[in-house]
Amino acid sequence: MFYIFLKRAAFFAGLLVVFLVGGYYVTSALNAGNRNFVLQNGARYLLVGHSHTACAVDPAIAKSVANFSASGESYLYMGAKVRKFVEANGSLKSVIIAISNNSVSKELDPWVASDFFLGYFMPRYYPLMSQPEKDTLFRENKSGYIYSLGKTALDNIFYAGYRYGRYSSVLGGFERLNGDIGKWEQSAAIRTPEAIPSDTVSSLNLQYLENMVQYLKDRDIRVILIRTPLHRSFWSRCKNEWLFQKVIHEQFSSVLFLDFKDFQLTDSDFHDPEHLNADGAGKFSRHLELVLEKI
Repeated sequence: MFYIFLKRAAFFAGLLVVFLVGGYYVTSALNAGNRNFVLQNGARYLLVGHSHTACAVDPAIAKSVANFSASGESYLYMGAKVRKFVEANGSLKSVIIAISNNSVSKELDPWVASDFFLGYFMPRYYPLMSQPEKDTLFRENKSGYIYSLGKTALDNIFYAGYRYGRYSSVLGGFERLNGDIGKWEQSAAIRTPEAIPSDTVSSLNLQYLENMVQYLKDRDIRVILIRTPLHRSFWSRCKNEWLFQKVIHEQFSSVLFLDFKDFQLTDSDFHDPEHLNADGAGKFSRHLELVLEKI
């Protein structure tokens, strides 16, 4: 009797594995098809980045820009996304990539492969990632990678209907923030905002930025790095501007860099020291559109 139970359990376990693996590959192939990544509404620039650009560039105003930035996204995941957009848009000539003081800091390394970020980004990007990128994630966090593989399979199957035809929409977009920096300062008074160290560089994160830049250059696609507006209070906790400038000049000197850190805005245009609210995003997006028309 126990032997029969084991045979049946093994049979149903096998069916489950076939369902998960087969379902994952079928839904991944459907969702990762090129048609889901064709830029719409005549956009000429693809923009990728983390929360700074996600909250700063409104494509309804900067109409030449398709904003696929995503909060908390490291360059490894951005690279996978960019390759797919390039593949699906043969006429794409320019890609804008966000760079910031925290993205050059080693403190950002956990954005690549910590449990939280693996669990969030792997289910979205796994169908687009190269084997070396997967190997990096496994090397950096073996247990988190294995756990996230299961989550990846389940998410791709059970959200297939939602994502079908709109897969790229779960990979980023404009994030509208309300409230101003005065409210943020009131909440910050009861906690200590995280400081950005002054002397450590993120070799892991920046390696994937270099990979992305080289990939685009090899295909004659212009690369533009961008830093979005920062509130003056940002500099009280950020001490690595010298390191940021060093990275720009030593690693990316051949790349056009649009630095808007000092773009003139009022306090009411900032949600917090690093992010624009909807009003600030509107003002900055109008200015960015004018700049892009001239370059």
